[in-house]
Amino acid sequence: EDLREARERFEAFLRQWREESEVVRALRMREGRIFEYLRLPYWWRHRVRTTNLGENFFRHLRTFLGRFPGFKDEGHLECAFATYLLSQKEKMRVGRNTPYQLQWNFNTGG
Repeated sequence: EDLREARERFEAFLRQWREESEVVRALRMREGRIFEYLRLPYWWRHRVRTTNLGENFFRHLRTFLGRFPGFKDEGHLECAFATYLLSQKEKMRVGRNTPYQLQWNFNTGG
């Protein structure tokens, strides 16, 4: 049923975007691979891992931002995001997470 519903939505999407022939053509070429995940038994699907760099980035960013208290303002968000980027830069330089954690000290305001 998941596969049938996905195919119906796929066809509806292609009908909606039919004027964008390059998009439709590209999706049609990859149609066989688009639905591979749904062909797996349901109980296997949670084991499938993605190599999508965007998904990986946002998953790690969400985990990292979970260490910070709730959203205060745009400046708070910028500092938290900058801290995350610095921690990733350090991780790349060293090749692993370092013994110390780059964290923003909320008690001192910076």
